[in-house]
Parts: sequence; C-alpha cells; structure tokens
Amino acid sequence: MGAKKAKEPVDKAVADINRATNRLIDLLTGQDESIGSRAVAALAALDPPPIWALSDALLKEPDATSRLGIIRALTGMGVVEPFRVVIALSEAVKAEKDLEVKKATFDAMVSVRMKIVDARGGGTGGDARPTPRRRSGKKTPGIPIGRAGPAR
Repeated sequence: MGAKKAKEPVDKAVADINRATNRLIDLLTGQDESIGSRAVAALAALDPPPIWALSDALLKEPDATSRLGIIRALTGMGVVEPFRVVIALSEAVKAEKDLEVKKATFDAMVSVRMKIVDARGGGTGGDARPTPRRRSGKKTPGIPIGRAGPAR
C-alpha cells in the first residue's frame, strides 16, 4: 500500500506537466500573436521539446491558420531536435489536404534539413551527400544514369 501512495504524487505531477503542455499548445494556436510567440518560446524551452505533442495537435487541428502556427513552432524546435521535427512534419505532409499548409510544411522540412546540413559543416546548405566520382575508362555497374528500369 505504501508504494501506491508514493506513486500518486508522481502521477499527479506528470498529469500536471501534460496539462501545462496542452495549455501552451492551445495558447500557441490562439488568436493573440504575442501570447502565441511566448507559448512557442515556453514550449521550445522544455527539455526535451514536446515535438510529439505538437505533432498530435497538428494532425488534429481543424483550423489551417492554427496548423501554420504549430508548423512554425516545430520549425523553431528543429535547431534542437531536427530529426524528430522532420519526422513529425513528414507525417503532417501525408495527412494535410490544404495546399497552402502542405507547402508550408514542405518549406519547414527544407528549412530544418538545411539546419542539419549547416550543423554538419555543409557550408552553403547544399546536398550533404558526397558527389559520386567516376573513374575514367571504367563502366559503373547497375542501372545507367537517367534510366529507371529495364530497356524496352
């Protein structure tokens, strides 16, 4: 019985954290831009940032303007958690029907990817993959460049 009583305060504290995170997300998607900006800063200050909670809110939010606000918040968190943010945004792209929001989501993914490239020392933000080099006089095995399948 002693373990049950010790667990209750922890459960209550976790529930309080979840309620506070959800309240900040609600403030983020509200009409007041200054409150939304402060909510974004508060969410980004959490360690780890609540990317999955924002992702869930993005998928469930019916209002396009609010979804754009959540996308901006996720993009800002891309500095700290770029891979999780890109995963969350890619799920949103699949579900999004509004073309403006879909475009904003793609733009956000590109922005976060550029941060990853820059962090790896990619410099100009170009492709981080090494450029394939061909040896003169030798053919490369496999599918020739420019063809996706067998010859017809």
